[in-house]
Amino acid sequence: MDQDIIKYISFVKMSKHRTKVLYSLEEENRVNESKLKRPSEISHETQMPLSDVSRALRGLKENSLVKCLNEDEKQGRLYELTKLGKKVLKNI
Repeated sequence: MDQDIIKYISFVKMSKHRTKVLYSLEEENRVNESKLKRPSEISHETQMPLSDVSRALRGLKENSLVKCLNEDEKQGRLYELTKLGKKVLKNI
């Protein structure tokens, strides 16, 4: 296994919140059958406080594991896994 992937796996596994957020983004949204999710949807699915979800998303985004599709929006931001995020998730 590639050392870079190991670094990212370690980063994700250091936080149960980051792990939960990644798994949530992998699952299709039951309402609209999309893997694009707002932080509030992730919060609801994972039973995590919205502040913890936001912090986890920030760290995952900084490490290129998730991507925000509408950065300029103040509300209703949509997130999805990146290719790297999917690869890391397969190895957790």
